[in-house]
Amino acid sequence: MARSFQRETYEDVIGDIRPILELHWREVARYPDIPLQPNWTAYEHLQALDILRIYTGREDGRLIGYSIFVVHKDLHYSTSLTADEDLLFLAPEYRKGRVGLQLMQFAEAELTAEGVQLVKRRTKVAERLNFGALLERMGYEPIDVIYGKRLDKGT
Repeated sequence: MARSFQRETYEDVIGDIRPILELHWREVARYPDIPLQPNWTAYEHLQALDILRIYTGREDGRLIGYSIFVVHKDLHYSTSLTADEDLLFLAPEYRKGRVGLQLMQFAEAELTAEGVQLVKRRTKVAERLNFGALLERMGYEPIDVIYGKRLDKGT
């Protein structure tokens, strides 16, 4: 059983991500009535701009997890390179143990090596999806709280 972590391009990994993206969405979607319909063209554009970072975990070549970031100069701190996490997923059968932590640490090391100063990760507030305690053990601290409101459903 060979496990590896690596940075991959959009083109290299999209075929492997598409089949598990719906599983990921069904697990975390706050508003499941809004259909999953990724803007693949936007991801291709981010890749072309060289600001998309996709870190993957594979076992015997099979995709078991991904951590995807957009790396950019911060709008408020133009001298600071920031990595905003877009997606983080680990196949359920790998969630016990350290595989998820190893994937996250691999991504951090890669981002550090390219000069990223700040990494922003998100966690869901639902208890079964919240891994804030792990993030805090890794040295992260809460920065913002994001609130959402459905405008198409009234108040």
